[in-house]
Amino acid sequence: MNNISSLKTTDFIRAYSGRPGCACGCRGTYYEAGSKMIGRILRKFQAADPSTIAVGPGYLAIDGASRAWVLYTE
Repeated sequence: MNNISSLKTTDFIRAYSGRPGCACGCRGTYYEAGSKMIGRILRKFQAADPSTIAVGPGYLAIDGASRAWVLYTE
């Protein structure tokens, strides 16, 4: 992901927002494509310091002190 600011909500199939430590759903909520929450979470990524964003195969993630966000591309 070279340019986070150019990403659109349609680039993602799912998103997660929850307490840090686990992303199985026990500490937060998953949102499917088309959900308004994907846009809200994407804006957090676009406003974040790029050094705080983890990029993996099929996802972007931010682990904050009290909240974790993940955007899934596959």
